[in-house]
Amino acid sequence: MSNEISLDDWISQQTPDLQAAIHEEYLKSLQREEDLKAVRQLLRQSQAELAEKLRTNQGAVSKMERKSDMTLKNLRSVVHHLGGKLDIVIRLPNRRPIRLEKLSDANVPGEDTVLRKPEDSP
Repeated sequence: MSNEISLDDWISQQTPDLQAAIHEEYLKSLQREEDLKAVRQLLRQSQAELAEKLRTNQGAVSKMERKSDMTLKNLRSVVHHLGGKLDIVIRLPNRRPIRLEKLSDANVPGEDTVLRKPEDSP
């Protein structure tokens, strides 16, 4: 008989204080991890599950997660299918951050960029 236990099961057996500390450290590590793979894993979605939502295959999701660049349109789609919203913030020296509300797209006539301070957003 094996004495193996999953990490989730082990954590659930710990005291509430330790569980909270583990969760806090996990959140801190995610702040350092700024890639789509970490976001997908945080949401406990597999590459195959995300691929199904994006109407592609698991290999394409794996390749996308390793890319250092992608179009905003593709990034927005991925974030949307993960259940989130993409915000782009401009940070300039000696200025408050400015969140880009909507980006113009060369293929979509009539769309303008709207600038809004993050605290003004809904």
